[in-house]
Amino acid sequence: MSQIFSQRFTMLLICLLTAVYTRAGSQTTVTCHLNKKIGSAVFLYRVANGEAQSLGFKWLDDKNSCTFSFEAEKEGIYYLRKAGAHSSFFNYCMYLKPGDDKSVQVYVTDKSIDFDSCQIVNPKKETGYLQEWTSLLNNICKLGSARTKREDFFPAYEAFVRKGEALKKASAGADAYFNRLFTAKIDADIQFVKAGAFFFFTERMNGDRDTDAKHQLFYSSLLTEKLNDAGLLASEHGLQIVNYILGYRQSAQSTGTLQWWAVPFAQKMNQIGSEKIKGAYAASYLKTVTSYEKFKTDIEPYKELLTKTGYDEVYEIKEDELTVFAKGAAGYNFSLPDTRNKAVTLAGLRGKMVVIDMWAMWCASCLEEKPFYEKLAEEYKDRKDIVFLGVSVDGAAKKEPWKVFVAHKGYKTMELLSEPTGDLMSYYKIGGIPRYLVFDKEGTVITVDAPRPSTPGLKKLIDQTLSNTAN
Repeated sequence: MSQIFSQRFTMLLICLLTAVYTRAGSQTTVTCHLNKKIGSAVFLYRVANGEAQSLGFKWLDDKNSCTFSFEAEKEGIYYLRKAGAHSSFFNYCMYLKPGDDKSVQVYVTDKSIDFDSCQIVNPKKETGYLQEWTSLLNNICKLGSARTKREDFFPAYEAFVRKGEALKKASAGADAYFNRLFTAKIDADIQFVKAGAFFFFTERMNGDRDTDAKHQLFYSSLLTEKLNDAGLLASEHGLQIVNYILGYRQSAQSTGTLQWWAVPFAQKMNQIGSEKIKGAYAASYLKTVTSYEKFKTDIEPYKELLTKTGYDEVYEIKEDELTVFAKGAAGYNFSLPDTRNKAVTLAGLRGKMVVIDMWAMWCASCLEEKPFYEKLAEEYKDRKDIVFLGVSVDGAAKKEPWKVFVAHKGYKTMELLSEPTGDLMSYYKIGGIPRYLVFDKEGTVITVDAPRPSTPGLKKLIDQTLSNTAN
């Protein structure tokens, strides 16, 4: 009897373990069906570590559908968005668990910036709570960004907070994990709205601020916020909350334009109480670091913290990546054609300091900088130990239009043509242009992220490098 029981128990245990393993290893799937063909892709985002992290995009097939399939370690909050809908706010959300297979009916018109609506087939009740809160959040942020409706914002904010508290109570009977996550997200978003309203929800915080004296009591609690509650990472706005709060404090110390970019990273980190928030904040900042020197000064002091909070692999990958960017590293010996189809290489320019402008015909910012770059090159035209290059990333398919464009603009710098993702772009992992690279006379890296020519920084760097390498 005991043997039979033991055998049955063993079989039951195997079945249970198999079910758990299958569930943990199964794919989570989201299929979107659009009402019509559009010329843009569909993006899917997952909320993790205080930000919305892209899971990539999909183009529509011939049936106006696309499918995302991915591993999900745990349940969480997801957002759908049309490609090109640039905003820090999301309109359409869903709550997914590992192994879920969800279908979404998406409606869009030709002039839509984002989707007009997304209807999830058989949605979870958790998704309903999330969508209701998302709509409330977007509405209050829209009101808070309107400078002419400031007096309407404050009573609306109080109502928003009350609705948030009511939603927390209403969702109490939902999935226990969701309830904790949802409660943390609501609390974080309430804080986000207060902090963001001061800057009218501009992400870079370099525009107008709500400096009206009679409004300052509303924001005053931001001065004493210790940023100890890691629950704010449950919101896709979590890390932006940190920036807003620290930016508010910095703003309180200055009456001029807030130069957030100039505030030392260590100064920002020192104001964060929670190690989890610090780790997420440092890991997010790490994505923007493009020079090994910056990595050494800003990130390396937090290596132990990043390891402790689970970002050790992110740290190591970035360190390896930036090693080729380090000052003194051998420069990538590119070989690119000029306007006469003659190959130009870095090795062939040995003995000259090399300055490179990465640009494209479609890049408005690049074209704004071009006159400054040309003027800078003109200042050194009598020197034989420096050369200014322009590297267009328009690609071989645009070779003839590029030649015409360069001739029409009358660029005096040596112009070369590269593929959009080839050569220098790929080797130095350049994610955006314009970008300026500087190499010394030996072909070694000075920097692969130099200041723009419209600022004094690039000329200063050039003069300093020429002075240091004077024969």
